[in-house]
Amino acid sequence: MQKWLLVFLLLPLLATAQLREFEVSEMERPDVAVVQANTQWPDDALLLVYSSLDGVQFRSSMGAVDKQTYNNTAGRYEILVKPLKQMIFVAKPGFMELKIATINPNPKDVFYYQIEELKSSDEQRLKELKSLLREGILTNEQYETFVAQIKGSEDEIPKKPIENVDAEVSFRTYSDEEKLCKDIEGNVYPTTQIGNQLWMAENLKTGRYADGTPIEEVKKKKEWFKKATGAYCEIQEVFTLDTYYSALFKSKSKKEIKNKLGKIYNWQAVDDSRGICPNGWRAPSKSDMEELIRFLEQAGAGSEALKTTRQGVWLSDEDSDRRTNTSGFSAFPVASRKDDGEFDDSRFTRWWTGTQAGNSAYYFGISAATSTVMIATKNKLWGMPCRCVKE
Repeated sequence: MQKWLLVFLLLPLLATAQLREFEVSEMERPDVAVVQANTQWPDDALLLVYSSLDGVQFRSSMGAVDKQTYNNTAGRYEILVKPLKQMIFVAKPGFMELKIATINPNPKDVFYYQIEELKSSDEQRLKELKSLLREGILTNEQYETFVAQIKGSEDEIPKKPIENVDAEVSFRTYSDEEKLCKDIEGNVYPTTQIGNQLWMAENLKTGRYADGTPIEEVKKKKEWFKKATGAYCEIQEVFTLDTYYSALFKSKSKKEIKNKLGKIYNWQAVDDSRGICPNGWRAPSKSDMEELIRFLEQAGAGSEALKTTRQGVWLSDEDSDRRTNTSGFSAFPVASRKDDGEFDDSRFTRWWTGTQAGNSAYYFGISAATSTVMIATKNKLWGMPCRCVKE
């Protein structure tokens, strides 16, 4: 399992660039490291960022980045910015650990940064996290999330040399009766076998627990973030149904499309002791997802093997030939509901697992922009679809 850590340095105050601290910026994808620096530039400024890494992006949510170019001769990025209070450094996929240091800002409106790759031991990472927690830079929740990701590497199965491995491989087989997946409301789901696991090939759509008890439907956002018990909602029409999901499901009926999309659940519903999945099925655990990822990696595949191949669904048809759906998982983008009740309309799909991490819980997700299957955490008040796995 891929892990990452951001190493933060407290920097001295500079003439007009007051870099006081580095903070964790919430990550949507596991293969992009984000460092958010609180800064203050009262005037227009030129940033010279020396780096051998190509593909670094510079963004600001509280100011303006006028121009960004890369000077091959000097080996640096040259960024013109208007007065701003925040600059975000985004490293390209593959560089999980970043260190940002200042180098002699002169003249006063030119600021230098060096971005370099770090290689630290897990012991050093944990020590650094503990220090950041004591200093108040990390919250308890952020600290627990990072520690869980680092310690998760201890569960990885070491790969043996091929010459020492018995080439005979056997997979569990499922009978037609075992493959049947029918929920309490009578909805029947297609299934697909991936390695030794049997998965639902559609999102869960039930409005009842396995014992028949109704799950509360919550429509209003002001009510959503207050819910401490299980709840669901219909998937928001953040995408135009006529041009997006209608192409996917070959239908213009909104009722039929919403039925195909499934429902969004908060984590309390997924974790409820009455069960949200059909009898004989359950919400996947973090370990289930790690097993799925290992199987895909051993097959030389990534999230492309999980994505539907229909044109226009993932919005980047120039590379649609990479999306194979060889697993039969048939994933498509579905908006999540954030803990404030708003819907996230990104081209990113998340599904809950039944594994919690303090006040948060693990989910797995894929996006249009990467072939990585990510495992991360969100507040339990988030709403996401669910895919059940056979017990």
